[in-house]
Amino acid sequence: MLMTNGCATPARTRQLSYDSMLIKAKIKPNSKKIKILFKNNNLQIYLTEPAENNRANLELIRTIKKIFGSCKIVKGLHSRTKLLKIPTDLNTFKDNICSIRLRKRDC
Repeated sequence: MLMTNGCATPARTRQLSYDSMLIKAKIKPNSKKIKILFKNNNLQIYLTEPAENNRANLELIRTIKKIFGSCKIVKGLHSRTKLLKIPTDLNTFKDNICSIRLRKRDC
């Protein structure tokens, strides 16, 4: 597990190049709220849409795009465990995820 500013980032990240990285995430569809959390060293993303007709995948991409500007599902299109390609470096990823985590505590 990586630590920055007291906030943990998942160990299952891989830097592809200077400007993009792969992140393994566990998706939980049909939730009451959209949340991004860390549990057991994994990134967990709770989505409100059901896993039918690609609705959860589209909501996942919209949610990640709001944070990082772009997102691509590399692996796991029909699975709840997904490999996401995000155009960011590790330090920017840590900063953005930590700020989201702090905001979600207020919800």
